[in-house]
Formats: sequence, structure tokens, C-alpha cells
Amino acid sequence: MSGIAHRGRPKGSGLNDRHHLQAIARLIAANPEFKPTTAIKSLGITDPSAIRRLRDKFLAAKAELMPAVLAAPSQEMSAKTKPTAGTVPPVSDIRLAFRPGELFASWCSMGLVIAGITVEAQLVLAGQILSLPHRSLALGHHLALGELAFALCAPSSYGQQTLH
Repeated sequence: MSGIAHRGRPKGSGLNDRHHLQAIARLIAANPEFKPTTAIKSLGITDPSAIRRLRDKFLAAKAELMPAVLAAPSQEMSAKTKPTAGTVPPVSDIRLAFRPGELFASWCSMGLVIAGITVEAQLVLAGQILSLPHRSLALGHHLALGELAFALCAPSSYGQQTLH
């Protein structure tokens, strides 16, 4: 049978796509509504032949990829939640406890922090708007039109001559 020539390209590209396949499996595990093609495109892959190659490889290896990906987060979480001396617990495990007298002060503090963040965001936005090239063009045109209007409407340098 090996002496018979087959049509088309030989199977397999020789590319190691293991990291792409694991990323696709992680995306599908995180969002089960994703189809393999959607997950591949969300990785930023746009070449149709690469999408087709990865989809076919993923479907062929799905049985071994998905259980490994689904087991990996639970192993990572169990490793992260083991308490060790001198470590800070994750933010999700920190419970905020307020004493009655500190509640008002905490709210005022949060309000001030939010106001500061808002002002900082507005300053960043204003800086970005001021650095736009369209703004420079608009101001340049405005100045040119102002100079033209001044030249057309300015009083004459000759002035009015009066007879004495």
C-alpha cells in the first residue's frame, strides 16, 4: 500500500501547536458556549488554514486536553489556599470588619479615594485629548481664520483725512 501515491498534501504540518491547543482548551473550559473556531479566533489567529489546522488538531486531542485543563485550576487553587507562615491571604479571603464608630469614617475615606481616582482619570483623559493631532489642526485653522478676519475688518492705516 505504501507504493501507491496519495493525492494532496501529507497529513500533519510538523508544527508543535501544544501551547495553542492548551490555550483553546482553557478558553472553552472558561466559557463552555465557545466553539473551537471561536476560541481560536479569540486568540488572535486569523489565517484560515491555521484555524482549520488548529480546530482539527483540537478535536482530535480534545479527549486528553479537556480533563487536564479542568483538573489544573483545582490543583492551582488547592496549592494557593494552603496557608504558609508569613504569607498574605488572597483578597477574596479577606473579610472586611467594621466597628460601628469606624463605618462613617470608612465611607468618607472611600468617597475621597473615589473622588481622587475620578479627578486623576479626568486629567489623563484631558491630557490625551490635548495631545490629539486633530486638536492642533483645529486650533491652527481657528488662528488662521482669526487673522484673516482681522485683516479684512481692521481699520485702514490711512485714516480719515479732515480739512481744516
